[in-house]
Amino acid sequence: MEIGREDLPGLWRFWEIQESEVTFTQEKLGKGGVGTVMRGLWQGQVDVAVKSVEFKDGSYSYKEFNQEARVWYNMTSRRLLPLYGIITTGTEWRFLSPFMENGDAMSHLAKFQDATERHKMTLSLLRDIAEGMEYLHSRNVVHADLKPEQILVDRNGRAVVTDFGFSKVGRSKQQEPVPSTIIPAASSTTTSARRPIITFPDTTGVTFTVTGGRWGTPKYMSPERLLGKGTTTNDDVYAFGITILALWTLAPVYPQFKASLTQEEQDALWENICNGELRPHPASAPDPAHM
Repeated sequence: MEIGREDLPGLWRFWEIQESEVTFTQEKLGKGGVGTVMRGLWQGQVDVAVKSVEFKDGSYSYKEFNQEARVWYNMTSRRLLPLYGIITTGTEWRFLSPFMENGDAMSHLAKFQDATERHKMTLSLLRDIAEGMEYLHSRNVVHADLKPEQILVDRNGRAVVTDFGFSKVGRSKQQEPVPSTIIPAASSTTTSARRPIITFPDTTGVTFTVTGGRWGTPKYMSPERLLGKGTTTNDDVYAFGITILALWTLAPVYPQFKASLTQEEQDALWENICNGELRPHPASAPDPAHM
């Protein structure tokens, strides 16, 4: 059963979930740089995706887990994947979110045999993504790692943005910082804790703070960000543009960028991007006159 936060008026006030409440399946939904996403069943009836993160090699810290959790949990847009709660026991901490039956956007679009129908669905998904990103920016949050893999499709064919591990929270230079944590202290009364709320300030005089050493996916980064000029909402707009290209053509972006390239060859590619040199036009791209 797939449900949203509006279906959990009582449970949604609590975000600390006990590991015993979740039954894990053997179905792996994905694997990232810091952990694995598995399918599970929460309280015997709710289909969930369980993102487990590891802290053993230093690539992901407790501080970063806290950052991702506090940003994600406080988001209430229908175009952002809800966070049901977190599990903070054992060596792996976990995020619980709704299971999306249609998977990621690229995989979903690849199922369409008719190009016209696929392009109609693509436009619909892009509108949903834009709505989700507009909401994030209105809350003074930069996603900082937008790409097709971060777009999931629900059972109704609507897109939701997910994965806030790289998100940056902005604040006015004149205002107090956003609290560094909203994870309640562990206690025997966890189940009675109220849902913490963060009010993000407006976007006047915004600065953004990068947490941890991880910084995103270079293929989707703007030249300014690649050059180390900071992270702004403009970088999300750039990433959205590359995402549009990827979803519309279903072709790899920067196909010449391969894992086998040397560091020198990779650096040369990024230098071309930063110097405004155009990427080769994908052979599979449709004629703009027909778009």
